[in-house]
Amino acid sequence: MDIETTEIEAILSSFGSKLIEKARANLNKKGKRAKGTLFNEMSYDIEKTMSGIKFKMDFGSAEDYWMFVDQGVKGAGGFSGSGRMRGGTTDFRFGTGTGQKGGLRKAIRRWVDIKGIKGRIQKDWKNNKGAGRFITKDSLVFLISRSIYQRGLERTRFITKPYEDMIGDLNSEIAEAFTVDIDNSIELEQPDKIEINLSKK
Repeated sequence: MDIETTEIEAILSSFGSKLIEKARANLNKKGKRAKGTLFNEMSYDIEKTMSGIKFKMDFGSAEDYWMFVDQGVKGAGGFSGSGRMRGGTTDFRFGTGTGQKGGLRKAIRRWVDIKGIKGRIQKDWKNNKGAGRFITKDSLVFLISRSIYQRGLERTRFITKPYEDMIGDLNSEIAEAFTVDIDNSIELEQPDKIEINLSKK
């Protein structure tokens, strides 16, 4: 038997819209829009399954790196001029196995592509050789990766903060919506679960 889920889906849709609105506002505050890929490509999907209703966030082309922007990356420090270590409370750190293997470097390459960054050799303090010449993308990704390895990447919690703020009210709203859906249904069968997916891949 099928259950009417119109009200539940409306609640989840409102939740998704507000979550994205707040996440975008946080990205703006943190100056993390780049060329707008993460900002513009955030979306959500509501799917009816055999066991219930599934809500899932989608980050589009930013799927490789949104979690690093959100959670930050812990720096190792250790060389002069590295500045303060950022991302001190994050689980992510180069070489620790806390994320997908090669995921951070892959995310950096994707970010470089999105921003269209090209690296140039600065004036050589020894012999001025090669000054102004473009470096390869691999070299640029390596230099950025090394900087993040040493200094870290400051976390923004652009989406986890509003998610945590909003999720507490969601259960009660869904319970009320479910009651309405029951009243609007002829044949009723309660979904086994409603799944909210905002996990690191």
